[in-house]
Amino acid sequence: MLSATETTADLKVGETVVFDLGDPGDGRFVATSSDAAVVEITSDGGSQGSYSTNAGGKALTAGKATVTVVLEGGDVAADPVVYELTVS
Repeated sequence: MLSATETTADLKVGETVVFDLGDPGDGRFVATSSDAAVVEITSDGGSQGSYSTNAGGKALTAGKATVTVVLEGGDVAADPVVYELTVS
C-alpha cells in the first residue's frame, strides 16, 4: 500500500498495488497509468457509505509506469499524486 508521501515502488509481475490517499469525502479517487500494459488500473477509490475504498492496480509485465491519482468531485481541493512504479 502506497501513501501520498511514498510515491515510488518496485513491484513483481502479478503483484497488486493500492494507493491509500485517505478519505475522499464526497468525491472519488481516479487513477490512470502511463502504460496500462505494465500497470493496469483495476479500481477507483471512493466512499461506499460507511467506509471508503482506495484506487488500485496490478503489475502485468516488466517495465516502468507512472500512475497519477486525482480526487474528482470532492469537497476539498487536492493536488494529483504521481507514483513512479518499476515492475520486474
